[in-house]
Amino acid sequence: MKLLIAGSRGIKDYQVFYNAIVEVCQIPVYEIEEVVSGNAIGIDQCGEKWACCHNIKVKTFKPN
Repeated sequence: MKLLIAGSRGIKDYQVFYNAIVEVCQIPVYEIEEVVSGNAIGIDQCGEKWACCHNIKVKTFKPN
């Protein structure tokens, strides 16, 4: 399964992101094969960090 993580550029606190993903994401981490991100500052980069911490591949689509 691919998981898209995108959102506010204003939320940069990883702990806030982590608490939200744990509460909302009921999908077991082992089922997530790839995190898709826009690589923006904020939630996108928090999601990339989370994926790296869980050895999940990250694919970024940077805006033009």
